[in-house]
Amino acid sequence: PVARDHMTEGDTVSGAARALLFLAMCSLLGVVVDSSTPPDAAGMGLYPLGLLAVVLLQVKKQSRPWVAVTAVVFTQLTLWQLGMSLPLSFAFAISGVAAAWLALLLLRPAGGTAQMRTERDLLRVAIAVVAGGGVGALSAGFVGALTGVEQVMALLLGTFVDQIASLVLWLPWLLLDHDAPSLARWQERVTQW
Repeated sequence: PVARDHMTEGDTVSGAARALLFLAMCSLLGVVVDSSTPPDAAGMGLYPLGLLAVVLLQVKKQSRPWVAVTAVVFTQLTLWQLGMSLPLSFAFAISGVAAAWLALLLLRPAGGTAQMRTERDLLRVAIAVVAGGGVGALSAGFVGALTGVEQVMALLLGTFVDQIASLVLWLPWLLLDHDAPSLARWQERVTQW
């Protein structure tokens, strides 16, 4: 599979519409999960920040900064409405978009397309996921320490695991859309079936 980063001029509006749709889906998933969890478990840990990588890839490269700003505002307002403090919701929104952007940069070999065909591509995805998780965790831990969160290490570790899980769940959406030719001969495919 190859990522969808080849939109033409006519795809700009539909790309923006898809990005807004994914942003709305991201917030809706966060609200649904937050409303169905007990108060002790509520908060950012269940918000699908990894979906922001999918949001950013829906538009052309020139439009990504504006979509990123929109994603930060949208995510921050949603997290704030779910009861998170203003500084922490802002930090999570920025770190989610930064982690998504970093993951997208790491997924592309030398500015090419994101693929999943070789072990090197799989390694690139793993590095993108861990780096994205690290960005989210470090910013959450830093802001948590500044705002007086009692268990900063728990926040740091929880954010790291959440961001990694979210990116592992949503990054394959970037790699769908194109059929890869089979490398196996027909005899091997019959054997596999």
